[in-house]
Amino acid sequence: MIVEWGSWDGSYVEKDARDIIIDEIIKNKFCFSGNQHQYSMVGAPKIDGNIYGYSQRGWGGIMADAWNKIEKTNNYDYCSFAWGIPIGLELKFPQPLVL
Repeated sequence: MIVEWGSWDGSYVEKDARDIIIDEIIKNKFCFSGNQHQYSMVGAPKIDGNIYGYSQRGWGGIMADAWNKIEKTNNYDYCSFAWGIPIGLELKFPQPLVL
């Protein structure tokens, strides 16, 4: 389970949390680009204390996989979400953790 979302710290990780992240995106219908993953204050998932960062293309692939499952389609590839979001979808970010 994703504990919180925060800002990307510039590091990259292995894809071992990819399915957990995709499930969280599907559950909440988050929708934001790879650019926003890297530069927003709530674009990077933090699981068990580890921030998971991806390239913009890598994040685009995660979002494409999630949104293909949400919409039960095969319309999206990584380019659909790497630098922007597809026309017709609305931006939706996780809420920042409030302490």
